[in-house]
Amino acid sequence: MKPGMNNPNKYTTLELRRIAYLLHQLVKYADLFGFGEDFDLYFKRLNSPKGAEIFLRHILNLLRIARAPIYGKSILDAGCGFGMTSLALRLLGAQRVVGIDLKRERLDIFCRMLNSLPFAIDGISMHNMSVTDMAFRDQSFDMILVNEAISHYNDVGRFFNESQRILTPGGVLIVSDGNNYSNPLLRRKNIKLWQTLEQGPDGITVWGHRIEKSLKTQRGEIIADFCPGLHKNEVDMLAATTSGLYGTRLLDAVRRYVATGKKPRQPYSRGRCPRNPVLGTLMEMAFDPYELMRRMSPLGFDVRVHSHFFGARGSLLYYFNRLLSYLSPVTIYGARAFRIVATKA
Repeated sequence: MKPGMNNPNKYTTLELRRIAYLLHQLVKYADLFGFGEDFDLYFKRLNSPKGAEIFLRHILNLLRIARAPIYGKSILDAGCGFGMTSLALRLLGAQRVVGIDLKRERLDIFCRMLNSLPFAIDGISMHNMSVTDMAFRDQSFDMILVNEAISHYNDVGRFFNESQRILTPGGVLIVSDGNNYSNPLLRRKNIKLWQTLEQGPDGITVWGHRIEKSLKTQRGEIIADFCPGLHKNEVDMLAATTSGLYGTRLLDAVRRYVATGKKPRQPYSRGRCPRNPVLGTLMEMAFDPYELMRRMSPLGFDVRVHSHFFGARGSLLYYFNRLLSYLSPVTIYGARAFRIVATKA
């Protein structure tokens, strides 16, 4: 649907509710095929038209802060997960939306959803790809949206370099994340979450994160499968002293121990963000947004940081957020989230 011409991201309430209802119905229809608890945990709000409207308002608020029109644009959803943001961007008028993510199973769920619909939705494609090595031509996209995903990137520096390469001149990189390390209360929360993600206990929920198995438990299972002859005490020792290792690095440490008896020396240390032992993705890394700005500016980006306090339930909260964001150098220390808008020169 095409928004009003006076404001390229301004929809009437009726227009937005129509799009929200369509999004809700698409998810409702597709969910008849069952997408599991993981999907429901992230997108329970889409089970109602009102929740879908709030979801759309959140996306539109990001676009308005960036002053970035969406209609007819080519957009990359970097860290798209289940693809719901990509779908919303297409319904809001983007001409082409490309989603990338390292978790193939989530991309498969989105493709199953699209294939289950009684009609085709074109202009959307999904790719199992790292944000640090993107197989796109130079100047391929008008916009890159990173919605609650940068906290899992392996190497944000390489991602910024890649973003500069694939954006068109004047293109915009938008980052929105709730892991604001400038806020001392959130910093303490992150440190506690990291320790629980790494060490457990298993089977608990911490601040909305369901921890079926700690990362140490997951490493133990990988090690036991790789070397079934190891004693349980050896597996436990190796799992506890290989924190942060993943993929072949983890297996190399196990091989070295089996061959030489040399124990790894990488136990978990409090305050360090842990990594997924398979993909190597960071688990809720927190950032000082102004430090990110300092890293992006030399690459040729004009960067603005915005503090974020409230949700997307109405225009009053939106304008109050905007007021506080003008004071971001001060208000960032109490903000529950941050947003970064980086425009390529």
